[in-house]
Amino acid sequence: GRIAAPSAATFNDWLESCVLWILRRRYPSFERFAPTHGPLPKETYRQLMRSALNQGLESAQGEEFLGIVREGYLLPMGLMRRRGQEYETAPKLDSNELVRLIQPLIEHQPAPQAVYEHLAQPVYGLVPDQIHLLLIFLLIQGELDIVKGQRSYRDQFETLPLPLLYDRITPASALTLDELRELERLCDGLHLRTPGQWTVLAQRRMARRLREVATTRRRDLSSLLAHLQQPDGSESLTTQVSTLLGQWAVLDNGPDEIESLQQFLYEISSAVRFLADNAALEELPQRLERWRAELSRLRHLFSQEPFSDGPWSEPLAALGETPGLDRPDELESWLKQARQLYQRYQQEYREAHGQWWRGAAEHPVWNWRPPALANSRHLHLEQELADMEDCRRKSFHLRCGGMANLEYQTRCNCGFDGDSAPLVQELERFEDLVQQIDKGLQQFFAQQSVTERVRSWQSEGNEVCEQTRAYLKGERPLPEIRDLKLFDRHLSGVQTVQTVAVSELLAPIGNRTWTRGDLLTALKHSLERFPGERLRIEPEAEKIKQEQLLPWCLEQALRYATPLPQGLLHGELQRIAADLSPEWVSTAALSRLDHLRLGTQVTRRILTWLLDGTLALPPAEKTDSISVQAAAEVSHPSLTAEPRQLARLTRQLYLQHRSFMELAPERWLARLDSLAASELRQRPPDIAQALTAYGQYQWLVIDALGLPLLSLLEAEAGRWLPHWKIAGTSFASAPHLTTTDAFYAQLAASDTRHPLEKINVLDELLHARFPAFADLERLAAAEIQAALRALVKRLDRERPLLVFADHGFRLAKDGCAYVHGGDSTLERVVPLVLMEPL
Repeated sequence: GRIAAPSAATFNDWLESCVLWILRRRYPSFERFAPTHGPLPKETYRQLMRSALNQGLESAQGEEFLGIVREGYLLPMGLMRRRGQEYETAPKLDSNELVRLIQPLIEHQPAPQAVYEHLAQPVYGLVPDQIHLLLIFLLIQGELDIVKGQRSYRDQFETLPLPLLYDRITPASALTLDELRELERLCDGLHLRTPGQWTVLAQRRMARRLREVATTRRRDLSSLLAHLQQPDGSESLTTQVSTLLGQWAVLDNGPDEIESLQQFLYEISSAVRFLADNAALEELPQRLERWRAELSRLRHLFSQEPFSDGPWSEPLAALGETPGLDRPDELESWLKQARQLYQRYQQEYREAHGQWWRGAAEHPVWNWRPPALANSRHLHLEQELADMEDCRRKSFHLRCGGMANLEYQTRCNCGFDGDSAPLVQELERFEDLVQQIDKGLQQFFAQQSVTERVRSWQSEGNEVCEQTRAYLKGERPLPEIRDLKLFDRHLSGVQTVQTVAVSELLAPIGNRTWTRGDLLTALKHSLERFPGERLRIEPEAEKIKQEQLLPWCLEQALRYATPLPQGLLHGELQRIAADLSPEWVSTAALSRLDHLRLGTQVTRRILTWLLDGTLALPPAEKTDSISVQAAAEVSHPSLTAEPRQLARLTRQLYLQHRSFMELAPERWLARLDSLAASELRQRPPDIAQALTAYGQYQWLVIDALGLPLLSLLEAEAGRWLPHWKIAGTSFASAPHLTTTDAFYAQLAASDTRHPLEKINVLDELLHARFPAFADLERLAAAEIQAALRALVKRLDRERPLLVFADHGFRLAKDGCAYVHGGDSTLERVVPLVLMEPL
């Protein structure tokens, strides 16, 4: 029939209406899919593919053109739809008329140009931008692939973003529904996040993620397989690991991820069973390492006496053969029983060791000193004394420094075998030598000629004591001689005493006027005129009274900081202390107080005046007197913010402890208590944490060597350990309970398994005695050196050495003992001395 023409007011409007009417008749579906934006730049297609590869098209977030594509093209074309603020792919995508239109063409792998021409024809009349996006969208969904040569659009979109430039359009390869279900189970088991839509790109992303997981698992399984190659009865485990390793390797075979993933899913057959096999082996490397370490330790221990050939061999044989690794439950049970057996042995050995050494500690060899007379050259006991010194040195060398760690050895380092120790031979030798020395002394002094020489020694006015008088009366076998060197010369017939009259001594200085200083010098020159090691002054006609001269000497010494003459007797210094006046004491004398030879009484009176404010303290930077510095600490305590500063100050005060306990005990003890609890600027790290940085070092622990003995350690370390040199010192904090047991507990809690050597002589010295601190330093140096002589032989001279303490110590609050166990800074902060091989 006839078609009515559109009506219009003007010709142009009528013409435009006719054109629209013709277009709608030719392309009736165009307006349903018409783009609401265009034309699009090439960057649009790049952004679309990047978004699909990285995060998917569903997120509301995206690059600049992604929103335009979704709103202006994909929504009108029915390929996507809104879901709140997000988007989702339209359901039943196969029923979309554009998709159905293009599907028959894809089966013939057409050139893109043919598809473009087909979709531009009626009734849709799609524009190129719509066709670009339709093809790219279907590629993202896995419905097709666009290739150029042998490469996909997915690999070349950055350089060739338009599908029209490619060679052909082919059907895409993707996982089946059954394979997708297995893949989801596998992802859930491996804790991999699954995508909202299983597009082909999503499948490829997951395939690449599984390849990464496979690489990690193959590395772990390869390491495990290498361990299992040893003959430990692990054949079945080896087969299981090899099978699993081969299954993971499938993911890396072939260039195409989807094909490799399909082959992988085919070979594992069931994701549930595959995940169970993985879970069963996941903890095996750690368990295997623990089993091997424990088996190695126990085999080493059980190969030694008394398990190899001794009383414990029968209980060991009752355990039976070691189960293989493919019987983990039986192996765990065997290890538990073996550990219990060795723990019983440790307990019995420790009890026997402690009982034997408690008895050995009471032997006189440890405290024996040769009689002074035995050193006289007239007795000819040099060889016996040298043998005795060698015997005592070897005894200290063989003395147990503390129970060794029996986790890796069956006997203590002292060699105790359950009944005895190598020390027994030296103890027997010691007893024979004591008898020889005592016999030689008694036989020598039993001679009549020797007795007469001792009597002449007494008559010349030399030192005489009650024991010597008893010897001359025949009541004691030996005299007591203090100046043995002079006595030896007396026995040889040398005149050792020169008698000098007072008038003869003072003749050169008589009838003249002297200053006091010049007079002292003249007296010294007058004394030098007389030979002999000792002078005996005849007392007649003494005109210069010593009681008048000594106070003047003391005043000069204090005013001008000049030391008193040597040789003044203790009683003389006590008498002149009563004449002391505060006005005599100069600042220079205070600065050098310890070097003026003033005697105990004078020094203590001056320190008392410093404490009560009678005398002003000299500037700290100009004072090298330790006693004056100690008095300043009592009156004006200083702050100690660094461990080394605290160590230096503690040693200075501890050296003055006995003196200040008599001068001002309450103030002194309060200062020592506050010093022990000093707050450092920065608390050193816990010792277990600090030790982790020195795993390559050998560890030597000196029990209780705290900050007060830091200077001793740094000064003597080179002599104690002659094959190393100090490379640096740092500090660490011991546990709050400063005991050896707490130290070991902290190492165990931090899983520290580093071998260490430990000596306990200092801790024993601190608990057994309370010597003055100067004596403590001397005794500690000797004891530590003796303990280290044997230990050094066990150390590797080519490796660095870390010397440290398990805790420190301090003076007790009452000042009557050295203690540890508390939470003070002095008890907790310990030095770590790094020593490098020479």
